[in-house]
Amino acid sequence: MLERIEESGALRTTLEQRFQALRDADIAKGEARGLARGLEQGLARERQLLVRQMGRKFGPDVADLAAGLLAGTSDPDRLLDVGEWIVDCGTGSELLERLREIG
Repeated sequence: MLERIEESGALRTTLEQRFQALRDADIAKGEARGLARGLEQGLARERQLLVRQMGRKFGPDVADLAAGLLAGTSDPDRLLDVGEWIVDCGTGSELLERLREIG
């Protein structure tokens, strides 16, 4: 009888450990999804800001074209480059050419 009680306790411990491991894995997945969603939202805001700046400097036509070219850009370093290009480029055509090169 004592043997059965010990086996039952060991089984309970094993089940508790498995349950905890599954729960920890679910929490980690949720955190990763949240971080990914936050990053994407941050990148979307960055692209939106860049397009607004382009519109102010080069006009709405350039901004509209640039928005399409930037839509797939998810590299934060590349978006930093684009911010510098807005300052460096003298014309909207020059900026659009640079954006097409990264497309």
